[in-house]
Amino acid sequence: MKKNLLTLFAATAMLVSCGTKEEPKNELEAAEMESEELISGEADSPIAFNDGLVGHVDMSEVHLAELYDLDDQDVPGEEMETAAKKIIDDLDERIAGLEKVTPVGKGGQTFLDAAIDQLKSTRALAKVYFDYSDDLAIPDMEWSDEMAEEWDMAIDALYEQYDNTFDALESAQSTYASYQDMDIIESDVTIEDMYEQSKED
Repeated sequence: MKKNLLTLFAATAMLVSCGTKEEPKNELEAAEMESEELISGEADSPIAFNDGLVGHVDMSEVHLAELYDLDDQDVPGEEMETAAKKIIDDLDERIAGLEKVTPVGKGGQTFLDAAIDQLKSTRALAKVYFDYSDDLAIPDMEWSDEMAEEWDMAIDALYEQYDNTFDALESAQSTYASYQDMDIIESDVTIEDMYEQSKED
């Protein structure tokens, strides 16, 4: 039981890499590499800083795509719980890492803070999928009105928070790019594409 989030997926394409140092095999690997470079302190230029933050956000969106896919499949509660727990742990690690990052360039702190807030709002959504894993195993058409109402009460405010933090993130990135005289180029690769790449490994 979920909302249609295709518009949120599409919005992610606006947060794209301004450049990359290596030739990863696909966009998913590029996002992971760039996010790791940021945490390790290797992202010492505005472009690398941007790409690292975008990498973390993209990876968090891939995580959500996985949860939505599992929800669509009505997988057993234990499978959903395991996946959500793994995702929550990964997001916790990313947030902790980003909180230690030194921002690069004017507007970098605001951009960094916005990315952290976005990961936190994504984590909150993942936690609801963890908490409702057993209910989500039941096909939507078999949900009672009470179950649907309880789910909506649990998730609606978090979707709104997610939207708000995403808007703030896009604004912070745009401002950061203007300060650095960089262009943000929209990618034609979607989060769904990256999620499919994650299933190839």
